[in-house]
Amino acid sequence: MLIMTQAKTGLVNMSQVIRIFAAGGDVMAEDRNAAIILLGSYEKTERCTEIVMEIAEKYASYLRVDGGPALTVDAYIQPKMFEPPKLYQMPTEEATQDE
Repeated sequence: MLIMTQAKTGLVNMSQVIRIFAAGGDVMAEDRNAAIILLGSYEKTERCTEIVMEIAEKYASYLRVDGGPALTVDAYIQPKMFEPPKLYQMPTEEATQDE
């Protein structure tokens, strides 16, 4: 999964991130080289915590197909789950003030 920074100046690849955390009014990421990356800044600490949860939910999501008889041919479709390509875009400060 990729995360677009709030300023839209960069993409962070989750495969290179050790952790994402709220630090005061900032949402930060720490990469494998111990570099700290600012993902976004917000007025309220609570909003930062919500965003960290949103990122976790997006990262953990997957698509599921239950399987069953195919409607167009004489065959059975196996059940399966897969993870689609994902992009999480950090909300702007303006978007959080509307709530």
